[in-house]
Amino acid sequence: MLKLKKLLIPDKAIRQALVYVIFCTGLLIIVTQFVDLPFLFPRWDEKANSILSFNLKDNYYPPGAALALIPFLWAGSASPIAVYFYYALSALVYFYICQKIGKNKFKLIALIALPANAYLTWLCITSADQVIELLFLLLFAFYGLSNKFLPCLLFGWLLCLTRPAYWAAFIIIILLYKIDRKKVIRFVLTKSAALLLLIITLLGNNFLFNSPSLATSGSQTFLYSHNKYLYLSLPLFDIDVFLKNHMQPSEFIVNNEFSGVADPRIKAGLISIKENPKNFILAEIQKVNAYFFSVQKVPNLPGEYYLSNDAKSIVIGNERLSWVIVLGNAAYFIYKVIWMIFFALALSYLFFFWRIGKKFEGSEIYLLVPFFSGILPGLIFYVESRFKTCTELLIMPFLMLTLRNLFEFIDEHKNNNSINNIFSNNNIL
Repeated sequence: MLKLKKLLIPDKAIRQALVYVIFCTGLLIIVTQFVDLPFLFPRWDEKANSILSFNLKDNYYPPGAALALIPFLWAGSASPIAVYFYYALSALVYFYICQKIGKNKFKLIALIALPANAYLTWLCITSADQVIELLFLLLFAFYGLSNKFLPCLLFGWLLCLTRPAYWAAFIIIILLYKIDRKKVIRFVLTKSAALLLLIITLLGNNFLFNSPSLATSGSQTFLYSHNKYLYLSLPLFDIDVFLKNHMQPSEFIVNNEFSGVADPRIKAGLISIKENPKNFILAEIQKVNAYFFSVQKVPNLPGEYYLSNDAKSIVIGNERLSWVIVLGNAAYFIYKVIWMIFFALALSYLFFFWRIGKKFEGSEIYLLVPFFSGILPGLIFYVESRFKTCTELLIMPFLMLTLRNLFEFIDEHKNNNSINNIFSNNNIL
């Protein structure tokens, strides 16, 4: 009888989780009514079916999103049901990550971050693998925080198979994973597990596709990233569109340089770097600025803007400047400004604790790794907000944890002179 009552009347935390999931998913469904772009799951249909038939044809995109789509092939590629389902699961996992914050006021701020991020909501609807990336990233973090190694490893791998840029974060987090050093074999296997999976993935790709590349689209992305005109694109324009008239390797390959590089697009990118060092440096600076400091969505503008064939002018196509998009950009701008304020406060807290000799311990550090390690593939390839908006969300629980700890520290010492002593005599600096 007691068990039946518990099923009919769930405890407070479960009720709160259900309300949160319903609210977030309901907001997503409302936003869907205003989106001027189609659901992009159709591009994964062929790959999902090829996996089911054991007839893999290419590795242009890795298989993570296609694997997640398989259970929903019955609904049809134009159906939004898979997006709604995976977004609801993401909201549920994020709710339980935020539970680790403890204090309600800080937890509430972290919880608001998911539905408040208008751009992430938009991307989950319009970008095929974004909602899959979000779910796998949150599950990876949740099991890492819960010290459950095998599911952490599994979802970290699936995350990398969805977006290869996460391999650096995956390897770093598994290396940081706490394990008993006395059990030598288990310690070595645990620490090297992510690297072993990377090797297995490379070997598997080489066997299946005759190329160890994590995604064969990477060479095209490399040429985008190191195209001599990239510095004209960031942060205003979508580089896929902006550079569409200047993506032929023959435009860059005019001699026999880098003859040992087989892929013509990688070769063209390397030649562009060598022959245009000023353009390259400007573009890399813009990447760092766009990744860490920009409070606007990158690219800033929606629509079609592209460099003319003679590279002397920028052509304005369909601008897509609807009120929905403009207000969405404004909402994201406000979200990001608040995010950066909290981020600055959290960094101040970490600096403060470092100066007084107090170590920050705990698996919460895992929440930081995906964001900061993301700059590595960003510099090698390119930076847009869609590639980091999920990791920015993951940082919010960490920011609230640090601020909660700071307030607890202040409350603990407000009745004595310890804080005054810390700040006196230039102890901080």
